[in-house]
Amino acid sequence: MADIIIEKTHGVGESSVLAAPSVNLEISLEMRLSEEAKGHCMFGGKNTVKSINIIPGSPVNAGAYEIAMKDGYSFLIPQNGAKEFAAGSSVNVAFVLHQLGLRSIGLVGPIGSGRGASSLIPALRSIGLGMFLFLGHGTSLTLTVRDPDGGGSTLFCAKRDYDLTEEVAMEVSGWYPEVLVLTGVKPSDIGLAKAMISSNKTKKKAFIPHRDLMKDLELRSFLVEMSSCSNLTQINEAEAALLLGRPFEATANGIKEVAEILGSEKVVVTCGGNGAFFLKKGGEPIIVPAYPCKQIVDTCGVGDVFFSTLIYYMWFYHEDDVVLSSRLCLRMASWVSSCKLAKIGPWDGIPSVSDCQDKIAEFRKELGE
Repeated sequence: MADIIIEKTHGVGESSVLAAPSVNLEISLEMRLSEEAKGHCMFGGKNTVKSINIIPGSPVNAGAYEIAMKDGYSFLIPQNGAKEFAAGSSVNVAFVLHQLGLRSIGLVGPIGSGRGASSLIPALRSIGLGMFLFLGHGTSLTLTVRDPDGGGSTLFCAKRDYDLTEEVAMEVSGWYPEVLVLTGVKPSDIGLAKAMISSNKTKKKAFIPHRDLMKDLELRSFLVEMSSCSNLTQINEAEAALLLGRPFEATANGIKEVAEILGSEKVVVTCGGNGAFFLKKGGEPIIVPAYPCKQIVDTCGVGDVFFSTLIYYMWFYHEDDVVLSSRLCLRMASWVSSCKLAKIGPWDGIPSVSDCQDKIAEFRKELGE
């Protein structure tokens, strides 16, 4: 087993929150995409691409990133001002939960050896995460291009598939954290996700599927299976449209339709500037407006911030043994997300614990709770 485990921390399986499986190296920079490049990608959104190749620089020429789109189009982005850090949905969740005050957090995922691992592991160690990282076929890479003209962030994601060994599957299936968070789950993660979610000893399960799970009936069947045994499932309005086969109706009826398909105990559909829609089985829909943001600097990771904040205030925050209402938890998630939007990076801008306490008091007064 030692030859397939890259990093294993003692007690990772006993963490209060165990997040998996989306782990990748993120490269962030600022530039204007050409109009031709915009025509081949979802501008201001997330794009799964065929590959991202790193072209080294020289004394004469600056280095560049070559992005090969799935439609055959490719283009270069110069490396000027690029910054590297650990990212991926599960990493984003772990970092946000840590900044909100949770300390017992574990991370599980596949990464490659070499440059990807050497960049990722020190960044993950920096906040004391428990880690169980096993060898995949290479480290997944995300290139985030921030638009200086205010068009948000365009993400180019080169996801690497991997083989799940029997040893890894057996080990993770024996872990039972208080909350299991499966986020960014794509088709190649099905085996790992099934192994991890199989434990009935885990008290709470939270799930964000990758949009690729909504593209055919077999994958949709897995998505519904995973969602149905989860306590919380979150998707965005574009993913809801894929699920429904038509645009998501941003109304109480719209969230009811999505929740009926997903079958989760609680379902959230995030709609950017139009807020979020929430439904708990047996309850009435809650519509939460987006919290005003003075300046949107970087949209990268905002969905993960919303998800993480909701998890923290629903399941971990207990002031004087008082459990916060769903509406207040959603308001906190909306506010924290707005703070992140004003900063560069997938988890930068998360408010301090004391600022969060003040905001809870403000929202309680506003909601009459």
